Amino acid sequence: MRTGAFNGMTTVQQVECSGHVLEPDVTLFGMTLFAGANHDVLAYVNLRDKECATSRVYSACVIDGSDYRKTKLMALVLDLRDDESRMYGCNVTSLNAF
Repeated sequence: MRTGAFNGMTTVQQVECSGHVLEPDVTLFGMTLFAGANHDVLAYVNLRDKECATSRVYSACVIDGSDYRKTKLMALVLDLRDDESRMYGCNVTSLNAF
């Protein structure tokens, strides 16, 4: 996961979930980006069917067909105060070849 200012705008934060850190022999099947202790799903991608679903916030899926590990789920956080923090998580479903 990565976080940071969206396009240099410090008032808009971007949360990103990606498989880019996975080893080359890992097959990525799907990812879920979620928020908070209640695990509200913000975005989900099923790579087998090339399906993406987003909800509630400004979120997007970018499927990289040449290397699924580079697929990204992203969400923009527009209402985060300077003194506030939030929890986000990323679930990755994959298979590692032995």
